[in-house]
Amino acid sequence: MRAFEFLTEDPRVKSQTLRALGKLPDDNPIFSNVYKMLVGGPLSTRIENYINNRQDQDAIKAMKWLIQNIPTVGSTPEVKAFLNNFQNPEYDYVDTKKLAPSNGMEAPADLGILVDDPFAQKLFDKIFQEFQGKGDAGPGEAALAIMSPNITYGSPGDIVVAGKKVEVKASRGSGKAGRIWDMPLNQKPMIDILSQLGMNNFTVLQGTQAFPDDNLKDDFIREACICWFGKPIPSLQKSFGTDAFKDLWQELVFDTYKAHGGWEGMLALGVKTYQYITTGQQFAQDMKKANQGSICRATAKQSRELAPQVYIA
Repeated sequence: MRAFEFLTEDPRVKSQTLRALGKLPDDNPIFSNVYKMLVGGPLSTRIENYINNRQDQDAIKAMKWLIQNIPTVGSTPEVKAFLNNFQNPEYDYVDTKKLAPSNGMEAPADLGILVDDPFAQKLFDKIFQEFQGKGDAGPGEAALAIMSPNITYGSPGDIVVAGKKVEVKASRGSGKAGRIWDMPLNQKPMIDILSQLGMNNFTVLQGTQAFPDDNLKDDFIREACICWFGKPIPSLQKSFGTDAFKDLWQELVFDTYKAHGGWEGMLALGVKTYQYITTGQQFAQDMKKANQGSICRATAKQSRELAPQVYIA
């Protein structure tokens, strides 16, 4: 077992890695040419950091998955070349300036522009498409954090890109990514008003049309503002029932969510494209939605079910 002496002393990493490597004979060419470098090199350190940051089974699963899958992405020379570059702390496989530009992005861009090394691109795609993480640590975060020394995990659901905290919403194929809300909502005052009209749901798109009862209109939108934003919003109240309402609502929802999360921008990751935005105006005008969301829905089990949902292909 002396081939394993260089393994980390972290017992979680060590036990899982030994189990995986122990299935291979010492003379296996994949073992001799790849795994020694893999476990003893910087990838091990990044996986250790992943585990230390996340402290859950999702991290251990990522480590096991990588050990099994990296050698399958290309030939031994390709893997060795990849790991040789990986050992250089200045070498970054992800173009973080393109990933999270300070002014955001007006439209989605091809994911391929972020990773230009052919092997790294294949590995990035494999992680994103096949790694099965939990909802709060999806494949997008895993792929980015593993491929770049300048990208690390933050709290669940986000990453840190070159020192900037970034919220991540990812989709693996449906186009539907995350919803942009995670705070409690007291819907009762709105539900009480809607119940007078025989309604229990009111969508954002309905907010661009005339309210069913003009006598209750002002009360409803005032309660909606208090529920979502903590106070009346005169500009939003004035726009209620017009086309301008939708974008202003989306802008305020995004900016409130951003302020609560304390992050600098939101990254939407699709199978083929990505988009990074920093303001509510960009979210409202430049980012596609899978669902515009609801202002009130009595049957919602969680408040985030009401929020607008990101769409990224």
